[in-house]
Parts: sequence; structure tokens; C-alpha cells
Amino acid sequence: MPQVRLSKQAQDDFDEIVAYLSEAAEAGVAARYARDIRAAINRLATIPHIGPPRRELGAHVRIRIIAPYLIFYDPDSLDGIVQVLRILHGARDISEDLIQQGR
Repeated sequence: MPQVRLSKQAQDDFDEIVAYLSEAAEAGVAARYARDIRAAINRLATIPHIGPPRRELGAHVRIRIIAPYLIFYDPDSLDGIVQVLRILHGARDISEDLIQQGR
């Protein structure tokens, strides 16, 4: 079973999402999203190719959706580790450059 690793940028994204939701909504909402995002990321260890490819964002980039957030990841890294690149709100203007910041 492959390991899953969050890039520094993806970890920062996660922390910012939880902090924002804790302030803008309530602790329960933030905790639910944190749990759901972690579960989706952990599932990548058992089914790394579960998300559809997004080749316009990078050769091996795939996506998982925890609406309204998008988890961008690369299941095909050379070292066999599933790399979570970014976790972003779906309303953002998402470009290849933005995703590649997570490499």
C-alpha cells in the first residue's frame, strides 16, 4: 500500500481551511471538514487512482472533491508515494502554476 504525503503547501492549505471555517462558521463545521478531508486523503493510500485525471494541471495530477474543496494529488510519483499537492476552494481560479507550487 502506498504512503500518502502532503506537500508543505497542501498542509498550509489544510490549516488555513480549518482556521477559516473555525472563525467563519463554527467549530463543528471546521471539525467535520477536517475529518472529511483527512478521510479522503487517507483513502488515497488504498485507491490512489480513485480521482479523475486533470492533465491540464499537470501530467499526473488527479482530483478528489470534498465540496467545495478540491484535493489535487499525484499518485504516480517516482518514489511510489502519493503526493497531495494542494487543497483549494473550488471557486478559485486554479491554474497549473498554482498546483505545481505543491511540488
